[in-house]
Amino acid sequence: MYSLKFIIVLIAVVVILEAKEEKNQDKEIFKKCAEANDLDSTKMKEMWKMYVSENKSGKSGGSIPKQFLCAHKCILEEKGFLSKTTLDIEKIKKSELLKQLIKEENVDAYLKCMKPIKIKKCEDLAEVFECHKKYF
Repeated sequence: MYSLKFIIVLIAVVVILEAKEEKNQDKEIFKKCAEANDLDSTKMKEMWKMYVSENKSGKSGGSIPKQFLCAHKCILEEKGFLSKTTLDIEKIKKSELLKQLIKEENVDAYLKCMKPIKIKKCEDLAEVFECHKKYF
């Protein structure tokens, strides 16, 4: 029989490998969606800082560019977080991506903010970014 230590180590390795695989998939999705909207990763990161992470107090210096919103709509769709017009809050809650973006103490409030949002077109993502700014 295998020892309990061995089984615990094996489980830990599997969990780590799954997390690494999800991170690699996230990078590929990010790249695919950015390129589909004529953006590169550098421009996406710059826009994220400009419109979300460094702009927590109120509106940005202008409206969020449509190509940036469409890239993020694509990411939500590719990750399976968006079904038709509804965000899959349970799937988002379980994602590693959420853990990277939102502080643990803000997760419930963030998800509550996101729940009523309906996304029909790229511009609807502006509401999602308002939640990001509040709880990032």
